[in-house]
Amino acid sequence: MIWKKKTIKDLLPPPVKASHGEYSMILSTHDEPSKPNAELLTTGLRAVQAASKTDLSFLGNKLATVWPGEHYKLLAGFMQVLKPSLVIEIGTATGLSALAMLPFFSGRLITFDVKDWKSYPNTVLKETDFGRMKQVVGDLSDPAFFDKHRSLIQNADFIFIDATHDGVLEKKLLDLLATVPFRQPPILLFDDIRVWTMLKMWREITFSKMDLTSFGHWSGTGIVSLVKQGGQVAVYVKHYLTPRGIDYFISKWFPKVESIISKQDGFVSIKYSQNQKERDLMEIELVFQNEATLEAWLAVPNHDDLIKSLDVYRSRNYWQAVRTTDLLADPSTLDWTTIETYTR
Repeated sequence: MIWKKKTIKDLLPPPVKASHGEYSMILSTHDEPSKPNAELLTTGLRAVQAASKTDLSFLGNKLATVWPGEHYKLLAGFMQVLKPSLVIEIGTATGLSALAMLPFFSGRLITFDVKDWKSYPNTVLKETDFGRMKQVVGDLSDPAFFDKHRSLIQNADFIFIDATHDGVLEKKLLDLLATVPFRQPPILLFDDIRVWTMLKMWREITFSKMDLTSFGHWSGTGIVSLVKQGGQVAVYVKHYLTPRGIDYFISKWFPKVESIISKQDGFVSIKYSQNQKERDLMEIELVFQNEATLEAWLAVPNHDDLIKSLDVYRSRNYWQAVRTTDLLADPSTLDWTTIETYTR
């Protein structure tokens, strides 16, 4: 008689029947090395909302329309929210993910794979799909190959990693990506984070991260922002402006500030919104990696001049600001500082 070594499937047979199953483990979250920051939470929730309204039936593929359960609509949701200039996909495979993203943003999509897309027998790609999309064949986990494309990668706004799912390659990719001086920290989306071989890699990520499996792929979907946990500081600012001032703020002032501040060391994000109740109120949310990098920005010679350039447009003779290291705090509960101005 030949003795057969027992496998995990023999020792732990699946308790239910399904067309496809993967072994995983339920793990506590209170002792994870990282949590989602406010920016990642907001972006993730907005992408989920966009996904819920997205129709991918035009792709003619049943999997693309399954949601929740598959990640195709979620990918499309992120495109609608982020409006990226450059998307990088690591793992072309059949091309269905790329086709789910392309119609929902106007930028470029560069997809990397160790195999030419034509070598996949079940590819859904056609030659005509390649315009804004380009495939590069090679192994991005190889440092030498990665370095050849470093200048491209540093401009990415969104990186989708759907490769070997063994946790080893993904860890190598993450380590390499952590060395890139990104123009602005991109959103990374990992596939299959709940699969056994991916558990360790995902668990040990120290960057801000969030598990979106309930709204993505049944085998696990997680997003990461390449911002280290701890030390981040947010600044909230309120500018009260005339209608002419609001036009100036949106069309000229904010784009100028964004172009300058995005080049600062430690910059994470900046955004604005117009308050729906107080129509003269423009609100800004600014995040830096730590207090030191924020202070460096405040010390930039033209920082005060940028603020003063709004004085002629103010509807009230003051503006307000507050900073906090609790990025999940409700700004309305914080102790705001009022700064008086004398030019109306």
